[in-house]
Amino acid sequence: MKRICQKNNLRKECSRNIKLVIEYDGTLFKGWQVQKNNLSVQQVIQETLGKITRHSVTLYGSGRTDAGVHAKAQVANFKTSDAIKCKNMQKALNSMLPAGVAVSGVAEVDKDFHARYSAKIKHYRYLILNRKIPTALERNRVWLIPYKLDIKAMEKGASYLIGKYDFKSFGVNPKYKVNNTVKTIFSVSVVKSGAKIRIDIIGDGFLYKMVRSIVGTLVDIGRGKIKPEDMKRILRSKERCYASKTAPAQGLYLYKVTY
Repeated sequence: MKRICQKNNLRKECSRNIKLVIEYDGTLFKGWQVQKNNLSVQQVIQETLGKITRHSVTLYGSGRTDAGVHAKAQVANFKTSDAIKCKNMQKALNSMLPAGVAVSGVAEVDKDFHARYSAKIKHYRYLILNRKIPTALERNRVWLIPYKLDIKAMEKGASYLIGKYDFKSFGVNPKYKVNNTVKTIFSVSVVKSGAKIRIDIIGDGFLYKMVRSIVGTLVDIGRGKIKPEDMKRILRSKERCYASKTAPAQGLYLYKVTY
């Protein structure tokens, strides 16, 4: 069924499919998805698009991010009958959106493009500040860990995640139904530069809080609480209780989505 847009009391076919690339500070929102009585990224962008296009808009994101999680390049799409040029839409969005949200790209795409279902690869990045001194400026951007971490052990533990596996051990039960817990991880890297540790995880999809559960487990490996080889046992168990605690939200970034 073709979607119909409401504009100036006239019913028009939504003839355009628009793709947005969005950067946001997750500290300011209760996550991506629209919620009752909570401010979300999806909500503020939908409302702003409604003012620009003069009709109600449904925005589809590449994936949900939790409260406190940031995005460097979240991708979303929506249908519209409005003829506004993409460059003008981008300018209007960035002039009207609240601080903490910016649209870095706007493009018209094929009718069948869907930000979530068309995605092939997702790249998440997690940032750790590994020092004893607290941070004032980056408190909502990194996970402060005052203990020494063994980067080599973390790299070895991460290597066991690469491939196609059932990642049920790292998925926290969400409120919505999950039909498939099998995912493919293409690469995991753990890089330290000064006091900063960057963990990059790239895969074809992720379960609810899966990246943060993996990071929490890698940190326990780095602290010597568990061995790198234990990652294999955790994967095979398919039980969340065997993985470590979920890492805090503020260190996580949705870094890139590839189509």
